[in-house]
Amino acid sequence: MARTANQKLKILYVLKLLETSDETHVITMKEILEELARHGIRAERKRIYDDLDALREFGYSIIGKRGRMAGYYLESREGLPAFPKMEKTARAVLRQDAGKMKKDVWKGAEVPEETEKADRRQMKTAEYEWLSGDTKVELLCEDKMAAFILEELGENSSIREKASKKAGSAVLKLRVKQSREFYGWLARFGCRVRVNGPSFIIREYRKYLKEIRNMYKEN
Repeated sequence: MARTANQKLKILYVLKLLETSDETHVITMKEILEELARHGIRAERKRIYDDLDALREFGYSIIGKRGRMAGYYLESREGLPAFPKMEKTARAVLRQDAGKMKKDVWKGAEVPEETEKADRRQMKTAEYEWLSGDTKVELLCEDKMAAFILEELGENSSIREKASKKAGSAVLKLRVKQSREFYGWLARFGCRVRVNGPSFIIREYRKYLKEIRNMYKEN
């Protein structure tokens, strides 16, 4: 994807849009993509998920809501920046960086709906190829994280959620293909998602994490 002049501001525009949300007025993924397009920013769903995750890590309480009115909203506005001031700063950043970047701004040309849907399906199939396997895996995580994962993978798999004995937690059941891509996706969540089984998946995941840890061992 060609980098645009506004690309570095993508996460700020996402945050600004979420500032208008609440539990009864969620922001859908489609609305996020359309808002970015209005600012000349092309974005993939996977990158938006990464942005939302980064904002959560930073401290924003962003909730993923499932069901008929699926979308995202800010549970708390504590610590939100003053957006008019932020926009002024953003424009200054763009002016400063303008000389270093090529002018390649996507104008948000209309794309036929069927073509857009086909592109999304193709992208999702490539991103989550590891969901095409037959190995049954159980993941344990908090309810909020379960909602986020279901939103991310819901259209790609037969993922199922069941109640957990631990209060505030949920168990997700899904079928995967044992691969480094699956383990890489799982590692994104750190300690927030735990593999309950099967045992050989846990064993192989440990090996994957050990390889990463060994890369950073002090000599």
